[in-house]
Amino acid sequence: MGLITYGKSAISTYFLGKLSKEALVGGSLAIGVANITGYSIISSLATSMDGISSQACGAQQWTLIGQTLQCSIMILTLTCITISILWLNIEPVLLFCGQNPTISSIATTYLGFSLPDLIFTSLIISFKIFLRTQDVTLPFMFSATLAPFLHAIINNVVIHTFGLGIQGVALVGSFTNIKFLIILLLYLWFSRNCSNSWQGVGKRVGLPRIRPSRPTFLHEPNKLVCPRPADPWVKQTCPRA
Repeated sequence: MGLITYGKSAISTYFLGKLSKEALVGGSLAIGVANITGYSIISSLATSMDGISSQACGAQQWTLIGQTLQCSIMILTLTCITISILWLNIEPVLLFCGQNPTISSIATTYLGFSLPDLIFTSLIISFKIFLRTQDVTLPFMFSATLAPFLHAIINNVVIHTFGLGIQGVALVGSFTNIKFLIILLLYLWFSRNCSNSWQGVGKRVGLPRIRPSRPTFLHEPNKLVCPRPADPWVKQTCPRA
């Protein structure tokens, strides 16, 4: 999953740099905020599904694996709704942290158009754990390898052919994840390898634990509190902790 998230971020940053300096700085700031407040949180919440599904698979409790998948999708979707409220109202927070108003506006726009990507990512994480605990890794490996190439190609088309700008770069992540999710669902539909673990909608719901990623929560927030000069294009070094 790290290959998809950080690979897409690197490719998006490259194409943001082709738009303008403002788009590059604002988009990079938005990607950092998204990693702090979005992707790292849903990844941490999904760790509970990993543990429960692994134990259920070892005990051959196939129904419990399917119920855990449903529970994970439900909780992660509710979490995405909560995160979306923050992302849509992130501009005052960035201004409070001393960010440039123009950069803050661009970052807010980027985050707003990245909301579908957040939801699709939560679904992909759930299905990844669902497949991996049953020793089904080939479709995910194939999709993860194909995703960065598709992401780069679609970004190039969106920028140079349609001229959608920063909104287009943000939306491309959603299109890439849709293709990723479709590949996984088609595999599940035609292979029937996981038919025992999916037997309808279950009612057992468990609450996951939050275990934030230490490197992300230690280093990414530096982007928010780093002092900004009057001219945002003047090179300035952040003070060391």
